[in-house]
Parts: sequence; structure tokens; C-alpha cells
Amino acid sequence: MITGINSYKNILKTVEKNYKIKECCDNLDMLRKAHADGNFTIKEIINAQREYQDWLYNTFNGDVKKIMSLNRSIGLEFEFATYGFKNIQENKQLPVHTVLGKTDGFSSLFNMPFVLETDIYNELEIGFPPFLIANVDGEINKEALYNIWQNLRKTMHEINNEAFGYNLRELTVIFKKYGLGNVWQINLENTGLLISVRKKHKTIKHQVYSQLNISITAKEIAEFISSHKNDAYVSERFEYFSETYQLLYNIIVKNILTNQGKIALVHICKGLANLLAIPSLLLLKDRPESRQNKMGVYSGVKETFGIWVKDSILNIIDYSLTDQPAREEVKKVLIETYPYLDEIMERQVEKAMKIVRVQLGYKEEYKKLALIEYHNTITKIVKRLNYAKPRYIPNKEDVVYKSESFPAQGEGVRRDTFVNIPSPYGIQFHLAEIRNDDHIENFISD
Repeated sequence: MITGINSYKNILKTVEKNYKIKECCDNLDMLRKAHADGNFTIKEIINAQREYQDWLYNTFNGDVKKIMSLNRSIGLEFEFATYGFKNIQENKQLPVHTVLGKTDGFSSLFNMPFVLETDIYNELEIGFPPFLIANVDGEINKEALYNIWQNLRKTMHEINNEAFGYNLRELTVIFKKYGLGNVWQINLENTGLLISVRKKHKTIKHQVYSQLNISITAKEIAEFISSHKNDAYVSERFEYFSETYQLLYNIIVKNILTNQGKIALVHICKGLANLLAIPSLLLLKDRPESRQNKMGVYSGVKETFGIWVKDSILNIIDYSLTDQPAREEVKKVLIETYPYLDEIMERQVEKAMKIVRVQLGYKEEYKKLALIEYHNTITKIVKRLNYAKPRYIPNKEDVVYKSESFPAQGEGVRRDTFVNIPSPYGIQFHLAEIRNDDHIENFISD
């Protein structure tokens, strides 16, 4: 944990020593502001983040791998208000993820904007560009992460109250006052939209729902899942995910001895359990108007283990196993337990079919496609483990929500969320999304 000014001085001294950069410590004040280490306004924190990223970009001549060896990237999203329209006749629910406005790129390093968009049930969500948090002894600086998150969440609560009854253009004026972008481009098709105070989750502190995206290793993801997988949904709609995870885990774990094998096992069981969302995804694609979609888990699958990894199962498992003995061990165990895993998956896919109430005409086809994808996934995992070392295969970023087809190539479900992010030399990061405030608290407190 960061414990004050001296820790930030040590970070900068490390940069000076390792990278032979002179006068690095002149940037102490900027670094403290960028990490919300002190009594700073949100505008000062955001401006310092931009300055910090530009300084890193210029100092390291745009070498993102070097920059990421010193930092973790985080991207915060907040559902902070709801919306309606001026005229009651206009009141409607806009399509999910309709972009209402965005800014110019944030920094030289991350040329990404603030984005305001709709979400389900007339929610308004703002996505922040990536921020950087300097590592402490190579680890995530969770105190700085907590401080930044708390400051931003508090600000979004203040904006929630201040913007009540305002239109889009007036809302962006408030954004700029707090430092959330300088120039906003508004979607002129929705200028009649008005801001409402968010009352969806009365128990949520600040009436703001947070999501945290963070660059993270396969080991760190597995540790979080192992600690908190039972803290997620327990309703009938979701319980078969955790049940499937545990059934698979109990079969495989008996024969896994290596530490890396145990890390990979978490990802294997989670990845296979997530395939139970396939019937929901197929029904959403084939019959988007069907009322049965209300029972679907096409979105909820991202919530079931508290953390959603925006990368293929194959990449995550591959980089869990950097040692050759561990790769051989996991490959051997998967081949030996394959018949038992088959029985579990067939039974659990049937359970998933019943819960999402797939119409009879689609039932057998959806079950067949889900099981084919399961077999494809096991086959692809074993094939990747035939190589002595892991290799990252970039995700295709052209998959569109509600159009996902199966069987595919064993990468997993909700491939529309998959991204490719920069990693430091010798380490592979995956972008993971921690899906609500309680899970963010758990992640930071671990």
C-alpha cells in the first residue's frame, strides 16, 4: 500500500535508476495528484492524470510496454442517472449503448474519450478514458485505486443531483466544470432528453453503480474468483453457473499438483461454466423480440463470478501456464477426465435450457450447439497446451452484440466484449471488468 509522499518519491527514484531518466522527482506533485493522494479536487486529479500520461509517453518515446511495466491501467464506468424526454409523447427507451456524446482523446498515451451512453432501463452511463496507477513493488497500488474510485464516485453522485431536469447540453457543461472532458460532441438526435435522479438501486451508496476495468494477470484473476465466486448471484437463473463450476472443479482438482495448474483450473471451470449462456445468446439472436429473453443470461453471465474477463478462454488459460511441466500436467488431466466432464456438461446444459425456457422448436438445436462448442473448447485448450510456451492470439474485435453465432472456435461467450490491450515485456495482461461496487470493494480489500 502507498503510505504517503516518501512512497511516491521511491517510485520516481526507481524510474530514474532503472531508465536513467534525469530530474524525474521534479514530478512528485503531479504524481500525487494523479493518484488522488491528498486533498485535491476531482478536476485537479483528472488534469494530473492527463499530465502524467503525457509525461510517460514523451519520456519513454511512446514505448507502451515500458510504460505498462511501471503501471496498471484502470477504466471506470458509472451508471449515475436516468433519462426521460421533454414531451410525454416522446418518452421512450433508447437502444442500449446509444452514444449520446463524447469528447476528444484524453492523452497522448490513450487517445480515448469520455463517452456518455444509454444503458438498459433508461440508465445513463459515463465511461472514463483509461487512468494509470503506478505499481508499488510490482503490485497493484490498491490504496490509490480506492482513492481515485471514491473521488470519482462521489463526483458522479454530485452530478446526479446537480443535473436533475437538465438537457444533454446542460449536462455536459456540468461535466466540464468537474474536469470530465473539455469539448463534448453531442448526438443532436436526442437533444430533447432530460436527466432524472437515479433511484433504481435504493440501497447503493451515492445512487451510483460502478464498474472497474483493470489490466490484470491470470493469477490475480484466479485469486479473486477463488475468494469471491460464491458472493455473486444465488437466484435460480444463475445458480447453475456456480454449480457447474464446482462440479467440474471437483473432478479435475484431484489430479492437479502444480500451483500454475491450480490457477489454470479456475479459468477452465469458469470458462466452461460460462458456455451455459449459449442458449440465451442464441435465442436473443434468433428471436430478439421474444418475452422469454427476460429469463436469459446473455448479460448476467458477465456478473456471475463477480469479474468478467474481456479475453478468450484460450489466451487466459495459456498464460496461466508458463511452465512446461504445468502445461503437460493440465493437458494430461483434461484428456483423462474428458468423459466425466462430458457427463457434467450435458446435464448442466439441459438445466440451463429449462431455466431460460427455450421454446420447444429451438431446444434440441440450442443444446446441440452448446455441447459442440464445449467440445471445441476442450480440443482447442489441449491444442494450445501442445506448445511449450504460451502465445497470445489477438481477439477479433468485429463481433457484434446480439449476433454471436455458435459453434465457434472455443474462445468463449460474449466475444463482443473481448479486447486486446498492451502488456509489459515478459508479462501478459488481460482486461478484466469487476462488475459492481461490492465486488470492487472486495477486490481492493484483498
